[in-house]
Amino acid sequence: MDLFSTNYLAGVVKDLRTTPQHFLDTEFRTELRDPSEEIHFDLDERKPRLTPYVSPLIAGKVVEDRGFVTKTFKPPYLKDKRRFDASRPLKRAIGERIGGELSPDQRLQLMVGMTLEDQVEMLKYRMEVQAAEALRLGQVTVSGEGFKTAVVSFGRHTDLRAVKTGTARWSQTESDPLSQIETMANAMMAQGGAVLRRVTFAPDAYQAFRTRLLARDEWKLLVDYRRASTSSTFDLAPGNGEKARYLGTIGTVDYYVYDDLYIDPVDATEKHLMPSGEVVLTADEVEGTRCFAAIRDEDAGFQAVPYFPKSWKEPDPAVRWMLMQSAALMVPFRPNASASMEVLNGGS
Repeated sequence: MDLFSTNYLAGVVKDLRTTPQHFLDTEFRTELRDPSEEIHFDLDERKPRLTPYVSPLIAGKVVEDRGFVTKTFKPPYLKDKRRFDASRPLKRAIGERIGGELSPDQRLQLMVGMTLEDQVEMLKYRMEVQAAEALRLGQVTVSGEGFKTAVVSFGRHTDLRAVKTGTARWSQTESDPLSQIETMANAMMAQGGAVLRRVTFAPDAYQAFRTRLLARDEWKLLVDYRRASTSSTFDLAPGNGEKARYLGTIGTVDYYVYDDLYIDPVDATEKHLMPSGEVVLTADEVEGTRCFAAIRDEDAGFQAVPYFPKSWKEPDPAVRWMLMQSAALMVPFRPNASASMEVLNGGS
């Protein structure tokens, strides 16, 4: 068995169980593959119209058919290249009994699986960062080695991003977070005809939200009233270490707090997927889609697949390489079905 054949590597990747990601799993469940270098899709941007009044004695009024807007995005190209040392299979693997209990071939097979798992995990984090940025800002910024920084804008309306200042900041006792969320929900309806379904807080934004609710004696009645249920629950306890925690429901809106970290390869610093003070609002109509363009590699047949693993050897010095490639972009097909607020750091 060739552990480094394309088919074997692809089979291992297919069987891997990857870590759940909050925005990918809630807002970006659909997948689209385009065999070109670009992603193309038609967007129906119609707004509600009324049938015109016309006298029964005259001819009907001509109504123009609704049109479609075709949008095109070019996904950024992603590569993860790893060097395999020829001596690695001769050393005890992680978790193996001291003295060794695996053969070199078994160790090699184990390391291939671990490397592929790590490569896929890194790619999923990149996709989650894209998804979070697209929902927060209505755009994705792409920067890396070999090209200028570029911004992929999805054309979200400017009314759907708000930075709270002064007494509107949630750290201020005068602020009313629920009213601000309702105002932004109305803006989503006005701009995209979308109904708010989920609110996701950065940890410090949730702490401020929690403080404001607890300061109001009527918060419990408010939750029960909006759910129209006497068994309503809303978890106002401090965080328990979960990356994404479901808090409860107010009305028909589900609330989450999300705290996950990643290492940015550009400056090697640790960053939060949800930056300080951020709140993201989303609707089912956002139609978040995982878009994949063609892999620019003859060995991949130039197919559009989520990722393509490959491996090759160099004879002198003896070394093996493993490469994971992808052309991925997380696209909210209806960007006006999402919105965001920065509720803590907007200044005095």
